[in-house]
Amino acid sequence: MAEKKTPTYKALRDFLRLTVGTYFRLRYRLRAENLKELRHLPKPWLMLPNHVMTWDPVLIGIHITDPIFFIASDANFRSPFASRWLKRLGAVPTSKQATDFTTLRQIVKLLSEGRHVGVFPEGERTWDGVTMPIIPATAKLVRLAKASVVVPVLKGAYQCRPRWAVKSRLGPVTIEYRVALRRDELETLSLEEIHRRIQETLHHDDHRYQLEQKAVYETDSPAEPLQAVLFACPSCRSLNTLEGRQDLLTCRSCGWETQFTVFGSFEQSGSHPHYYDNIRQWNLWQLEELERQIESRRERNDESPLFSDTPAVHSTGYKVESLEEQGRGTVSLSIRGITFAPEEGSAAVHFPWEEITALNVVYQSQIEFYREKTLHSFIFPGKDISGYKYLCAGRIIQGTSGQR
Repeated sequence: MAEKKTPTYKALRDFLRLTVGTYFRLRYRLRAENLKELRHLPKPWLMLPNHVMTWDPVLIGIHITDPIFFIASDANFRSPFASRWLKRLGAVPTSKQATDFTTLRQIVKLLSEGRHVGVFPEGERTWDGVTMPIIPATAKLVRLAKASVVVPVLKGAYQCRPRWAVKSRLGPVTIEYRVALRRDELETLSLEEIHRRIQETLHHDDHRYQLEQKAVYETDSPAEPLQAVLFACPSCRSLNTLEGRQDLLTCRSCGWETQFTVFGSFEQSGSHPHYYDNIRQWNLWQLEELERQIESRRERNDESPLFSDTPAVHSTGYKVESLEEQGRGTVSLSIRGITFAPEEGSAAVHFPWEEITALNVVYQSQIEFYREKTLHSFIFPGKDISGYKYLCAGRIIQGTSGQR
């Protein structure tokens, strides 16, 4: 009965495991740890992996015999071709950073049919290689699911394909399958205890892991485009002035530079001062610096842009509907909101912060948010502009907790 209710085709899945699965095993030198802990774990499982790279669902499913129905951002379903195949493989669309009760009902339904369900509890891919706080509603989902919780932790995947990168780097990836909660424990634990157990089981610092492994992640241009995640210069504190070329990250404002290695770490370049060893350290500092600059502008009532980028493509849509292009121009952010100025000279469109909801970044740098029931998307064709800085600034200005 369950087979008829779901669109996953066993023959297709087996074919992909044999072909695509073999390719990924070889490409990422993929290893699995702790699989023996799953042998006697009652099925189905609610799987809550850390979210690191585009291929997380594929890599996780290679080692699991039964299909896993992953919850995916609705942005992935806007192409009719992609939507068709994602649904055939069991993917379920959901709106990022927005409450989606339809998705919740689908999760519970699939589990009741005996299906494994995969949900990324961080809500987005990590930007700096360290697991982010999980979405607060995760514990409630686990309680409703009434299923054992398996936490696949991808290690080395951030070094192999960090979110800010356009291309993969060649290096090893390991997946450790951890059992966070057994089904018979759920009734005796409070929501706070469930939340803590999942967060602790999920936690992974890929930079600390790399210090132990010292693996090489081969690429010709390791620093390109680091400016998609690192947007503040530690030397002159300028925003949006960094540029990655080959293995160097340079500030266009003050000329400071640092070297980024195939080990995923920073080294001193020439006589330039050395500030941070890894992306995580740098990111924590830049978030504090961004907050300081925003507070300074608030005190001075300075409404000029903190930063702006061009070219940007402005499109509108709704959930899984295809985006409709509205124009090209410059997008900027200030303490009052986000503004889009079309290049053909039309009047600028301003989005006040109080009207912006569900702000997030899709893929590497695509900014999305809702105003009322319209989705607004800003795509940077060059793929080397930081959408992350808009997300961070928006969270600070709107007073949301974010993902730190």
